[in-house]
Amino acid sequence: MNLSFKRISIKISKIFGIIVLVFLFAIGLLSLIVYANKTKIYNQILTYVNQQIEGEIEISDIRIAPFKNFPYMSVDLKQTVLFSDKSIHKDTLLHIEDAYIGFDVLSLLKGNYTVKKISLESGHIDIVKDSLGEFGIVNALKTKESATIDSTSASVDFKLNEIVFKDMRVEERNEFNHNYFDLTFKQVKASISQVVDIFAIELKGDFLLNHFIVQNVTYFKNKPFSLDTEIHLNQTESVLSILPGTLQLAYGSLDFEGSLKLQPALYIDVELKGKKQSFDVFVSLLPDAIMEDLRRFKTNGDIFFDGRIHGYLVDASPAVDFTFGCENTVLTESNSNHSIKDIAFKGAFSTGENNTLASSYFKLTNLYGKPEHGIFKGTFLIQNFENPIVQMEFKADLDLQDLGYFYKVKGLKKAKGNVNLNLVLNDFCKSAIVPIQ
Repeated sequence: MNLSFKRISIKISKIFGIIVLVFLFAIGLLSLIVYANKTKIYNQILTYVNQQIEGEIEISDIRIAPFKNFPYMSVDLKQTVLFSDKSIHKDTLLHIEDAYIGFDVLSLLKGNYTVKKISLESGHIDIVKDSLGEFGIVNALKTKESATIDSTSASVDFKLNEIVFKDMRVEERNEFNHNYFDLTFKQVKASISQVVDIFAIELKGDFLLNHFIVQNVTYFKNKPFSLDTEIHLNQTESVLSILPGTLQLAYGSLDFEGSLKLQPALYIDVELKGKKQSFDVFVSLLPDAIMEDLRRFKTNGDIFFDGRIHGYLVDASPAVDFTFGCENTVLTESNSNHSIKDIAFKGAFSTGENNTLASSYFKLTNLYGKPEHGIFKGTFLIQNFENPIVQMEFKADLDLQDLGYFYKVKGLKKAKGNVNLNLVLNDFCKSAIVPIQ
């Protein structure tokens, strides 16, 4: 019995060894084919792309990377650069340290080069909108009217199944209205499929929003987030449909869906929704210093967040409308275990009729809460974020010692007594919104 089992084990080991040897031989053979033809591949890819676009792409070197995009056979295009045009004096619009191009193995054996997967690592894309309203990178990637494909590049074919981004940074500057957008694709995968004229793109990955500045005001800085969604591109109707997906923030998540119309002009319409038991989503949107300080508070209740971003993206700013609030919510300070109960409010933020800072407003109504001793209620309104007008009504009967557990003011925890407050404010602020540093 033991002898029979030993023989079977030996046979299995031999079979497995043969399979491994065949696999390694196949990989080695394909590597040799690619290595022998790497100059041809380099020239075909470069010639094919540069014949089609107004800009110019240059590559410093090409190397074999057989396992990078497995099961596809890959080459690594080192230091890939996109220039604005083919002149001597040209701007660098894109720079990628490593661009791994994965080829279909069967087509490779036939002498053709069918690209199935692309992995882009450690790069920078510079998107600048000039005073004339034109994007340099868009102009560089425009198809030339006189574009032709000669016989030396005809065997290059793009049938992408997947694109992977790692540490790819995208900066978008608007010289006209001083908007600035800086986003890093930390680790992102886009899986691609096609049915007739509809491309389906499954998008998953981690991002870092380095800066988001509108009209010289910084709204977000250094905000990590993750996306999990699917996008359908209808080529006939020029519409990008964003299927229901999830936006994961540092300490909370939101659901979203929407669309992006590509023609006749870019028009976005995205809705965000969240129904949670804590304020984690709101905390995640705040500057890091404030966010970390608020992490000592725990919340539990009925909390909602609904938003919509809609409007044209070219030569205009889209409308931003958010509503949020809570009911029956308890806020607890973790270190002392003291709490405020029955917290409730309704809030809203909108860019207003003109979608500018001047027409924007923020309001908080029906604010109510019960500390362990006392009560507070009020309303709060800010209009015109360029020259803010503040309106506030706040009434409170609070115990000073209770306040000491929630506000880090030296000596406040030792204070005794009550504070009766009836505050009404209706005035202009001397300074506008302070940018986040």
